[in-house]
Amino acid sequence: MRILLVTPEVPRIGGGGIATYSANMMKALSESGHTVNVLSWSVVSNEKTSKEVTSDAMHVNVSVSEVWAKYNAGPQSIAVSHFLLDYILEAISLFESDVLEGTDYLAPLYAYQIAKRNGTLASGLSKPVVIYNHGLQRDIYRCDANIPTEWDRQNIYSERLTLKWADLVINPSNFSYNTLVRQCGNILTSKVIPEPYYFNNKSDFEGIRNNYISLGRTCISKGLDKNIHFLNVIDSINPIDEILFIGKVGYTPFKVSSADDYTLKRLKPSLRGKINITGHLSRDEVAAAINRESEKGYSLNFSPQETFNYAFLELLDNGWLPYSMMNSAMEEFFPKDLQHLLIPEDFNLSTLGAIYEAIQCNHVYGNQIREYAEALTHPDKFSDDYLKAVDPLISSGKTFPAAPRATARASDVTFLMATFNPKEQLLETVSSIKAQTEKGARMLVMSDGSYDAQSLALLDQLNAFDHVRVIHSVANEGLCATRTKLIASCETKLSIFIDDDDLIEDRYLEKTLNVYNKNIIGANAVLTWRRNFGINNHLIINFNMDDYEFFLWNDFRMTSLIDTASLRNVGFIPGMRNGEADDWDFWLRFKEMGYVATILPEDLFRYRYQEGSMSWPWSKGQAELTAELQYKRIIAGLKIGRVADDIVLEMLTSARLTEMEIAPNHSVMEQSDLAAIQRWKFISNAKLQRPVIGRISEFLYRGGSWLARKSTGQSVKH
Repeated sequence: MRILLVTPEVPRIGGGGIATYSANMMKALSESGHTVNVLSWSVVSNEKTSKEVTSDAMHVNVSVSEVWAKYNAGPQSIAVSHFLLDYILEAISLFESDVLEGTDYLAPLYAYQIAKRNGTLASGLSKPVVIYNHGLQRDIYRCDANIPTEWDRQNIYSERLTLKWADLVINPSNFSYNTLVRQCGNILTSKVIPEPYYFNNKSDFEGIRNNYISLGRTCISKGLDKNIHFLNVIDSINPIDEILFIGKVGYTPFKVSSADDYTLKRLKPSLRGKINITGHLSRDEVAAAINRESEKGYSLNFSPQETFNYAFLELLDNGWLPYSMMNSAMEEFFPKDLQHLLIPEDFNLSTLGAIYEAIQCNHVYGNQIREYAEALTHPDKFSDDYLKAVDPLISSGKTFPAAPRATARASDVTFLMATFNPKEQLLETVSSIKAQTEKGARMLVMSDGSYDAQSLALLDQLNAFDHVRVIHSVANEGLCATRTKLIASCETKLSIFIDDDDLIEDRYLEKTLNVYNKNIIGANAVLTWRRNFGINNHLIINFNMDDYEFFLWNDFRMTSLIDTASLRNVGFIPGMRNGEADDWDFWLRFKEMGYVATILPEDLFRYRYQEGSMSWPWSKGQAELTAELQYKRIIAGLKIGRVADDIVLEMLTSARLTEMEIAPNHSVMEQSDLAAIQRWKFISNAKLQRPVIGRISEFLYRGGSWLARKSTGQSVKH
């Protein structure tokens, strides 16, 4: 088997858990007679994109300015994924890969998975995709008590989608699997296979001192609060000799923002002179620090979001007795008969004295845990389990649709346009439709009670075009009612809605039909990227329809190639007249009814973005009515299990953003390049233009606690 590992971290460019996994995974599978090649990358500034290729690896230095120039209004992780796609395809061909493994972190295979789902990969380049769940950024934000911005959220949802779309998801622990279910729902392709670790030192546990060590980033999400509380309590039981915090010093979202200052402020005064917060150390420096035979003691492993913890194993290997927490990934390194010595999840340390007495200087305790953990993470076991899980993917292929559909052509398509007193822009729109490279589509235009003489003259001009039919309605009934009539009048199996002032590129129909015919997921609709014109020229590359983020943020319009039958079944609400997110409501009901959409990642749709339009800026009435529409969809989704529990967390935290003064993040403002400034301006504008996000949260919060009780398993009867 030939595996292409796609990861941002390998030992040469990272010292964290993913880099450690990369090294151990490659060694374990190579020892089993398999080949692992690596495609890694770094995002660089002030440099051109470049690549380095060796006999077994490819590394790409990705220029952030080139990414921004190409995807000038897209979240960075998604944009980098699309930027890397050509390099991934080159690496598959170069290394003759049988299967791809990628991280969920930063979602590097997101764009590849879209291309694979669309059936647009060249022959021989469509391979099974394995995603190893190293941990989701959303949990890091949550455990850091740090609310992600809307821009960050777009990056984060791509990690969840790459897991949902994978042919196989590997979780390193049961804790990891449970976290996955909470955020993504039940993923049937998921397996639990602990990461491999090579125990080499096996130092003894005798004669240790009352020293404490924490290995890993100094931050809230790595258990900093718990470390501090534990140390303050344990010092009262037996005075501490020394404390060592090894790892990059992070920040906190509190009034004391530096994690080292935060630590010193909260530690007992008698301990402040006993702690050494080292900051980042090299691998050699870490090894020297944890191998001091006469100064070993206890390791602290209280991170609430770890999916797996190499620091735990490394310290255990070097003779540090572990303190860990119940209901965490570290709990799984403990045999059942020793799990009573774990710290309670609620961190009630009233029994800490008894736990300390049971494990202090207890080499038997340490050896039992190490033997259990070694059996769990043995490289041979990892290789066997990995190959058993991956082998069936290669033999089955995973590249063909279950039921191939008949080829659709342009003659199977009708463009549907609702219009009211159109302007000259109407002729530009119609011309862009008639300029399609794929000829033969029809066009159906319905005038919703137009009365302006100039507008009626423009509509008469459409009779000069072939395959165009204009229907006049006497009353002005609104967009949704008119769309309903258009659907009823459509006679082809495929439809494309388009507004009377938007444009499409000349290959729009050709390329969407290609994806519709070739996709392997049975898509009922093919959307494309959108580029605005008018007020701005932003490129919109988001596709969150398969994620709960879609309940909080919508970037889709109705312009898509879609089955007329599904369009008819989902329909519109004719009484909706005020622009209360009718498109958003349609797509949410589309998903709720089990229909499938895919995205064609090219900006083939031009959306006229101008002040005074129905959709911008929002009115208070639109926001209120939209909130009610979304509320109904979320309730329905929860009842049938299609919405992950974390949707409640997202709604309440997104509402908190509206309570905070929006100020530039210091890490952004430290960058002097123009791209960073442009990104910040776009983010600020986006927040102003989407008040409905906060409005939804406010609506649900005010309306009652049904959602919150449901999500936490409490009674919902009142």
